[in-house]
This record gives sequence, structure tokens and C-alpha cells, in this order.
Amino acid sequence: MFRIILTIIFVLTACTSNDPLAGYETPPQNADEYDTVNANPESLPPQKEDKWVPPKLQKKYQEPILIPGDTIRIEIVNEPNLTKNILIPQTGTINYQLIKEFKVVGKTVLEVTTELKKRLSNFIEDPLINVNVTKWKERKVYIDGLPDGSRATTLPNDEVFTISRFLLTIGVSPNLKEVKGVDIIRENPINSEEKETIFLPIDAIFKNYDTKHDIVLQAEDFIVIKKKVKVYLQGSIVKPGNYPIDENNQQTLWDIILLAGGPRPDADLDNVEVIRELKTKKRTTIELSVSPKNETSFYVQENDIITIPSKNEKNKVVSVFGEVRRPGAIRMPKNKTRISLVIGLAGGLSEFASAKIRVIRHLPNDITKKYVVDFDKILIGDRQQDMIVRGGDLIVVDSGW
Repeated sequence: MFRIILTIIFVLTACTSNDPLAGYETPPQNADEYDTVNANPESLPPQKEDKWVPPKLQKKYQEPILIPGDTIRIEIVNEPNLTKNILIPQTGTINYQLIKEFKVVGKTVLEVTTELKKRLSNFIEDPLINVNVTKWKERKVYIDGLPDGSRATTLPNDEVFTISRFLLTIGVSPNLKEVKGVDIIRENPINSEEKETIFLPIDAIFKNYDTKHDIVLQAEDFIVIKKKVKVYLQGSIVKPGNYPIDENNQQTLWDIILLAGGPRPDADLDNVEVIRELKTKKRTTIELSVSPKNETSFYVQENDIITIPSKNEKNKVVSVFGEVRRPGAIRMPKNKTRISLVIGLAGGLSEFASAKIRVIRHLPNDITKKYVVDFDKILIGDRQQDMIVRGGDLIVVDSGW
């Protein structure tokens, strides 16, 4: 079930409709379409914050709960005819001798034993009951967000695995500064349509360790490692790159610049560009000054793409993401740079790259233009497909569909 969900998540991150290139246009013939955008940062909506949500389905068991596919053996002392091995069906209920429709899924062996004794007391005086699991169904959890991708992990059947123990086992520790927390997507063992998402901050797991926050993992849990919110800094800066920000404390653009070692001597601090995603999923481009003479603080938000141009090379940086060998910020060597040259400067396409390359360009008044070029046609000399890119363009090279 969750492997299917994982596949859907990956697809949805690449496109928002059945056609991954829906809404994209052919390359423009007018190379001067781009312009800078001025926006009021104070009018932009605040970022959504993850908050701790107490789990509704979580039970603090000291032993695993039964799930469909487990095989249990029920024995009653001095009643050999009532001994029975039962494979728990998908419905979660079993029929046992005098008892009908006895629900066992979602319960521990101790709970099943206690309830079974209570029910059989109507037929047998003070029954001595022994319930044990003769065969456990393989219990897997699925995890996403690791540096090496996604994977499934089998849990041991004879002991409890809490989230803190599980994270330490796979190498996620409190020393990983980029980890913000985890989402645990859990389905009800009886009704797979009933799901909940539990967000667990990393502080609650490790730094402020509290047993009431240490969730016991269950079969089919889907765990998503959530990294801290980042901003992307490029251009005339000492150490360009991705920088995590503290969501609990507002950080200014200058805070991030200092984290990156400060501006280079040629930095044009009066013409900084920030590309920001709004709640509507649209992007807006903000042009602002962060020079020391400007007393207004600009606060960064999640996934801001910040470009600090050179005084000599304003608007000559584009961003290349996806299936290229050296993704990141690319400084254009000349005024009219074509996309083929930018791809070359990014190391060329990887072996997994799609020939359809997306170009996203932000224009005044919150207008976003989206183009798609065919790199195969560029290779055979199609000049129109080899469009001229402009500073601030986002070039996305997807995996082959």
C-alpha cells in the first residue's frame, strides 16, 4: 500500500497533472521578454509551520500488536478439543469455537488472552487460556528522505521498536543539524482507509527526550524524514549553497549572507533578487537592497532562491536543477547565452535525463512563463529550440518519463 503511495508522491513532485508538461509553451522568439519584478515582502503570507499533533491511533504497547497474516495458537488447559491454530484474516476477526466474530487485529497477545478468558467464562468455569503467536507476518516500515533514497525495513517481531531507536539504527541522530523531524503516516490495521499523519519534532525525539513522545512503530508505518527549511544562496557570495533556517526564530537575509561567509567585494547589494513561492504555488520575484545603508530588514522564508549579482554582471546567473552532472547556479559568460551552453556549463545531461527541458521565467506582476525545449532537436541544429536564457531563469531537467 505505502509503496504505491511512495510512487505517487514521487510522480506528483514532478508534475501536477497527467501531462507533466501541461501549461508549458514553446521557446519565445523574443529574447527580451524577461524583466525584474518589484514586490512588497511585507505583503507575502507567512510560512506554514509543522506542529505536534497527538496520535489518535497510537497505543503504548510493550509488545507488537497482531495484524492480518499472523498465525496464533489458542490452548485451554484440560480442553484439548478447543486447541486451535488460526491464521488471522484480512478482516481482523476470527471465529473460535463458541465465540463468533472475535476481533484480534490491533490487540496484543495479552489483550486477546484477557478478552478470550472473559468470553469463555460463560461456558467454562475459570478457564486457563494460553495464546501465543506461532508465526508472525513480516512487519515492514517504509522510510523516505534518506541521503541514499527510499527503502523498506523489516522490524523484529520479538521486540518493540520505538521511533528513536529506529532512527538511531538507520543513522539519523541528534547530531544531524539538517533534520527537522519525522512524519509518520499510519493506517488503521482494521480500516486501511483511515490514516493519520504524526509529526514528531527531532527535539522531542532526542534533545528533550520524553517517553510519551517516543512513538512505537507499527507494521506498514510510512516514515518521512523532514529536513529543516532551507534557502538557496547563489551569486557573488563567499560560500554559495543551501542553508537551513530556524523556523522558530525569524532570520534576515543578512543572517544568511553571514552564514555563507559574507558578500564578495564585487557584490551588488542594491540589486539582490529573491524568488519566493507563495501559498498559491505561484512564484514571485522580489528585487531589494540589503546594503548597510538600508535599515529595513528582509526576512527569509522556506525555499527562497536568493541571487546576489556582481556589480559587473547583474542578472547573469541562472539555476539548473535535476538530471545534470553539476546542478546549481550557473554564471552566464555573455549577454545572449543559449540554453545549450548553460547545460554544458552544468556538466551536461545525465544518462537519466529527459530530452524535454523545462524553463521557468518570472515576469512582472506575479506572471510566470513556462517553456519546454527539446534537447534532441537542439542537437540537430534547431535554433529556435536552443532558446536564449536570462538571469533568474530556472532550468529543470527531469528524469525521462
